[in-house]
Amino acid sequence: MSEARELYRGTARDGVARFPESANVVAAVSLAGIGFDRTEMVIVADPRGTRNVHVVTADGAFGSLRVEIQNIPSEENPRTAQLAAMSAYRALLDRDLRIRVG
Repeated sequence: MSEARELYRGTARDGVARFPESANVVAAVSLAGIGFDRTEMVIVADPRGTRNVHVVTADGAFGSLRVEIQNIPSEENPRTAQLAAMSAYRALLDRDLRIRVG
């Protein structure tokens, strides 16, 4: 493959079954939003890419929203992001907190 190619476009429910390694972000967005059957998931492979990119868009009565995250791959495991390890570490630290602000 020499250029970017769309591998999947469809519901989050079908997408997480076909691409479980890419399921964490779309699962969180689906659960927080309109559900797995109404959330659209798009997987694009780009051989020139150096980061794992997630783009979340939403349109509604409030207006529109676009959030883009470009994760730096972990040195120990390039298939995952440094942010994933930091998030897991923070969750472990927060286990004993009763109240969290922010």
